[in-house]
Formats: sequence, structure tokens, C-alpha cells
Amino acid sequence: MLEHVRRTHRHLLAEVSKQVERELKGLHRSVGKLESNLDGYVPTGDSQRWKRSIKACLCRCQETIANLERWVGGSEEYWLSQIQNHMNGPAKKWWEFKQGSVKNWVEFKKEFLQYSEGTLSREAIQRELDLPQKQGEPLDQFLWRKRDLYQTLHVDAEEEEIIHLRNHLVREVHRNHLCNDFSPVTIQTWFGEQERCSPLIPG
Repeated sequence: MLEHVRRTHRHLLAEVSKQVERELKGLHRSVGKLESNLDGYVPTGDSQRWKRSIKACLCRCQETIANLERWVGGSEEYWLSQIQNHMNGPAKKWWEFKQGSVKNWVEFKKEFLQYSEGTLSREAIQRELDLPQKQGEPLDQFLWRKRDLYQTLHVDAEEEEIIHLRNHLVREVHRNHLCNDFSPVTIQTWFGEQERCSPLIPG
């Protein structure tokens, strides 16, 4: 009888071990899918499909964590802390920063979706920033628009960075008509000098 109980326990432990291994592999695959979604290029028209894919991955992760809790025990917070072992790249860095304030799966899903959508928004802003001057767009309007986009992406950007951006943009747009006889120190002097130089630069 005792030997039978031992065999039963060994069998149950082996089954639990296999189940946990399967669930951990499933968690790894689900998080990997999240990574590939974040790293991939997402055209604006496909954003809804992209969000659905993200949510499907999150649901699979949630189910896996629930199974791990059921088979192994431990708190939801503990299993959430294990997700970092299956993450790579920007998402891992994001989670290292956020995990101290995320205590349950509902919060994780909310925060991760916001992060994912923010990533998509940043990519769209970067694409807009990379576009050339629009046909007929006044130079000062073009420069201010690019400045706003740049500061949206880089909220801590120093003023000198913005000036370097301006100089680069003007060189790209009007290589042969750039007024070079000044060295601006602030954005205000930049545009003051820009007005002075505007007769030399075709709009």
C-alpha cells in the first residue's frame, strides 16, 4: 500500500513537472510573440489587427500564469515577476522599470497595452519626422512642426539639440541657399535670424 502511494506521488510529481515545463514554454512563446509584434513594422491601417494580436498574446500569458498558480502555487505577483526571464530588448527594459509598481495581471495588461500602443505611436511620429518638407509648406512652419515632433519623441531634448535639428533640416531643404553668417544660441534668435535670412531662401 505504501509503495503504491509512493508510486502515485512520483507519478503526480512527474505530471506536474511536465505540465509546469509546458506552461513555461508556452509563456516563453507568448512573450516572444509579444516581442515580435513590438519589433515589427506596423502600417497605420493594420493597427487594429496588431492590437488584437497583442491582446491575444496577453490572454495566453494570463492563462499560463493561472495554470502555473494552480499547479505550483505562489502568488500572482511572483509569477508576474518571472515574465522578465522571457523578455528581451525594449520590453524587458520597460518591465524592469515598471514591475515594482505592477502587482497583478490586470495592471500588467493595462500597462503593457499602453506601452505597446505608445511604441506604435512613437514609430508613427518617427516616420512623420523623417518625411521631407511638404509641397508649398513655408519653411518656418516646416521647422516648427519638426521641432514639435522631435520634442514629443525626446521630451528631455536640450535646446542645442533642436538647433542642430534645424540646421540639418535647412541644409537638406535648401543646401545652396542657406544663410551661414550667424551661429544661433537660442530658438528665439534662430527664428529671428531665420526671418533675416528668409529673402535668401526660396519658400
